[in-house]
Amino acid sequence: MSQRGCGFKELEDCLNCNAYLLHSTDVVVGAYQRNVDMWKKIQTTFNHEVVYINHLSHRTVKSLECRLEKISLACTLYGSCLTEAEERNQSGSNEQDIINQALALFKIKDPKHLDFKFTHCWEILKNYPKWVQPEKNQQDENSPLEHGTPISLDSSQLEGTPQDGIRPGYEGRRSGRDATKAKRRLASEKDPMLEEMKNDNSKTHTLLEQQLITFNNAHQAIMDLEQQKLDRKHARKQQKMDMKAATINAEILSKNLADMTPFSKEYWTNKKRVIVNIFQYREAKNI
Repeated sequence: MSQRGCGFKELEDCLNCNAYLLHSTDVVVGAYQRNVDMWKKIQTTFNHEVVYINHLSHRTVKSLECRLEKISLACTLYGSCLTEAEERNQSGSNEQDIINQALALFKIKDPKHLDFKFTHCWEILKNYPKWVQPEKNQQDENSPLEHGTPISLDSSQLEGTPQDGIRPGYEGRRSGRDATKAKRRLASEKDPMLEEMKNDNSKTHTLLEQQLITFNNAHQAIMDLEQQKLDRKHARKQQKMDMKAATINAEILSKNLADMTPFSKEYWTNKKRVIVNIFQYREAKNI
């Protein structure tokens, strides 16, 4: 049975959030990277900060992903509570009153009625679109449409000529994917901790590449040594076989054929002839 790891510290939560923002909003890789690959990068960045710099425990991909999901759900709920508290804002209320009211709403709306414990994470995530609550589309109280005031159009508007370099119908267009990425990039550039993690992550990748090159060189050297051992072993084996064959050939050449039967004499004569032919062939080849 697997043993449950120790709980996350506030520093680990912050590093987890920053690592997620670093790789999920990476404009170079884009939003089309695989979820598995993204979380491997997050784990590498997180463990580099936690283990090698802050000397804390190593975390698995699953633990980081589950923890961030818990943080994300809580921060999303808190964001909606904060928006609701701001809408209920009464005259004389200050910012702390709104926060206290949002915390109270969170405890009411939370399925387990728990307190909001991720204020340290909210300070990191609150500026990113994923956790920002959409504002209500309300018309200005002074709008002519609100009070029924007639609208006068000049000739340029009647002719459909755009003014101030704005195309007709473009004013209400929502920001697209590029604009969202630009906002995320701008938000990330303002976070010094995220910038520091980017630099450390780059150094880590460089170090890993150097270690990989060193490992490959060492592995190749080991393979070369093993091949040399095999070659020497094969050479010794071949030498023994040649010596054994030479001994047998010498015995055949030294046989006395005088007392043998005609059949045996013919057999051993052919054997000697073959050996002599082999010697002559080798000598001619060496020449």
